[in-house]
Amino acid sequence: MKRFGAALALWCTFFSVYPAWGQAIILKPGQSAPSDGVFLPTRDAIEAAKLADKVDALQLEIKAADEQIKAQIAMVELLEREVASLEKETELKDLVIKLKDEMLAFRKEMNEEWKQIAAHSKEQLTQDRVAIEKLQKMVEDANSRGFWTTLIGTILGVLGMAALLAL
Repeated sequence: MKRFGAALALWCTFFSVYPAWGQAIILKPGQSAPSDGVFLPTRDAIEAAKLADKVDALQLEIKAADEQIKAQIAMVELLEREVASLEKETELKDLVIKLKDEMLAFRKEMNEEWKQIAAHSKEQLTQDRVAIEKLQKMVEDANSRGFWTTLIGTILGVLGMAALLAL
């Protein structure tokens, strides 16, 4: 029974590998392998395995480099947004400075106008004070004349009445 199993296993192995041997071709450098498989000598298989390992390592390096590039791209985008924000902030600061300068110029202009108005008002008040003093003097003179006129008029009126009565 053991012999039968061994013979059966050998027979199955032979017939499963035989068709592949029948289709085997020797590849030349630069030639592509067929899709149904390739038999390589041990030395070439070891080199192919080493190359496959190198390819896997390089793919991992490429993947890591891609991740690093993506991180750097994200950093660049963040920096671009910060630069845009700083530019906008600088524009706003420039606008504030411009408005401040305009406000200071307007204030200076207003101060000059207020000084002129104050000087004119002071001059006008001085003229008004002189005019008031003249009017007060005229009123005092008029009151003084009115007092004397009333006194003289009263005396003359009394004398005129007495003269009328004496007649």
